[in-house]
Amino acid sequence: MPAGSTTPTRSKTDGDETYFLRLHRHGSRSREGFNACMKDEQDARTRIASQWETFLASDRASCTQNETTGGSPSDVELLTCLQMARDARALPADKTEGSNR
Repeated sequence: MPAGSTTPTRSKTDGDETYFLRLHRHGSRSREGFNACMKDEQDARTRIASQWETFLASDRASCTQNETTGGSPSDVELLTCLQMARDARALPADKTEGSNR
């Protein structure tokens, strides 16, 4: 993603390849499974777009890089990464250090 970018950018593969990769990743070969997967991806994409500026730039860069390195990018996985990074930062110190890990 370009420095200073305010919205996530993703490279997209052609439809047939995306179809195969998404079905393969989610273990579904039915049209209903595919449609559910695509709805999850679209819902995640909408949430990412509406919440993008609320995530730290360092988390956006790290999560975007992780999601675009190898394999098929997933908006669900990108959103999960962003949310986990944000939520981990909010944990109390006594839950993130020592034997409580």
